[in-house]
Amino acid sequence: MMFCGGDLLAVMRYPPEVTYPVLAARAASVKGFVPQGWVLEREVQGDLNGDGRPDRLFVLHQRDRRNILPNTGGLGVRSLDTNPRLLAVAYADEAGGFRLVLQDHRLIPRHVDAIITDAFSGVAIQRGSVKVSLEFFASAGTYDTFTRDFLFRSENDCWRLIGFEDRYRHRGTGHTLDRSVNYLTGRMKVTSGSGEQHRGAPPSGTWWEALQRPERLCLASLGNGLEFEPGKGRRVSK
Repeated sequence: MMFCGGDLLAVMRYPPEVTYPVLAARAASVKGFVPQGWVLEREVQGDLNGDGRPDRLFVLHQRDRRNILPNTGGLGVRSLDTNPRLLAVAYADEAGGFRLVLQDHRLIPRHVDAIITDAFSGVAIQRGSVKVSLEFFASAGTYDTFTRDFLFRSENDCWRLIGFEDRYRHRGTGHTLDRSVNYLTGRMKVTSGSGEQHRGAPPSGTWWEALQRPERLCLASLGNGLEFEPGKGRRVSK
């Protein structure tokens, strides 16, 4: 799936460079992981390692005025907050406090285009796994819109991608495409719907695909979540 918008989507391709902090290894509370110049934007709790204690999944957001840029392109918001985010996980220690086990600044992309909404939608702990939600919506330049959820589970030194949900909508034609991937089984459910009925319209229906190479993917290797592709599949059944 590709989205395009030509020059309209090129308001701010290269935001100011940022030096990302290394978070503390341990802290008495989540607030103890927040470095100077950053704020705690989101925090949820739940057991992520099976020890019965409430761990923490949280998102930090930088607050630096130098990363808030005027929009000279005319379209979209008047100023663009390109401050980055950090996704982090801390396990609860038996003796009290928390120890950091995950820090990532790439999966949640920076907001770099004035006509595209901020991609960050939310985080959650779901059945012992980390869930990260993103969205794409543009006020001009493209009719494409989509939301996506990533589901990660800790496996030794890897926060493994075990599930992926992608829901695409074309606001012009009404075409929809939903993909649900289980990376533990290597299977993907695809549901396609055609809004406008015309020659060349994508077929409607639901089918299953087997990923050609069901790779073991770790969060650290995924990069920008809006640019992630779940992998090619081979259709195996309806």
